[in-house]
Amino acid sequence: MYGSFIILLSEYRVFDRLFQAFSKLGRMALTAYVMQTLIGVLLFYAVGFGLFHKTTQVQDIVIGLRYRDW
Repeated sequence: MYGSFIILLSEYRVFDRLFQAFSKLGRMALTAYVMQTLIGVLLFYAVGFGLFHKTTQVQDIVIGLRYRDW
């Protein structure tokens, strides 16, 4: 429902400036999500360091807190 409302608003020129402001935030969030996923895959899966089930919970928390802002 909310998605269709936003799509309807995007049809009007009045809201173009508003959507342009939020588009940069969306790109930044997508970049952060992709980088976080790549770091997790490289750390924990076999294509990288393969640390899955090799670290303790405390080590997992430290890794998560260290790389949360990347």
